[in-house]
Amino acid sequence: MILSRARGWCAPVFYLMMGIVPVLAQESGPSQTEGGTVQIVRTPHDTIVVISGVAAVDDKGRLVAAGDFTGQLRHALENVRRLALRTGVLPAQIVTLTLYSTEKNLPENLEKIARQEFTDWNPSISFVESKQLRIPGALLEIEAVAVAKDLKRRR
Repeated sequence: MILSRARGWCAPVFYLMMGIVPVLAQESGPSQTEGGTVQIVRTPHDTIVVISGVAAVDDKGRLVAAGDFTGQLRHALENVRRLALRTGVLPAQIVTLTLYSTEKNLPENLEKIARQEFTDWNPSISFVESKQLRIPGALLEIEAVAVAKDLKRRR
């Protein structure tokens, strides 16, 4: 179905007609332990969790492994895992990862490193070059999308 403003349709009306609650919950952790934001969207059959802006930061929000792309990737992936588990999402429910990087020449073994970090899941992985990231000195940020059928519905 194509929605058009000329017909008076708009996205919120479409979402309500389809039974989708656009943003059920949003958390942008002041703890900065993972440096990310979590949005939870509920549809009639699934819960979609978007974890974005995850960087390689420690529990005090400080950058880890400065200048080391592989080290930052590993730490950021661990932060994604922690955020996912905190929201009730198992790593196997993550269906896609998008890695944003300021580096034009990414290491050739980047996808292999990402897949080695978690043997219990196999999401699609995309790489996007970015001019600037949120954390100064960070070489990458990660966005993960999970589809969870068994997440408890929160109101």
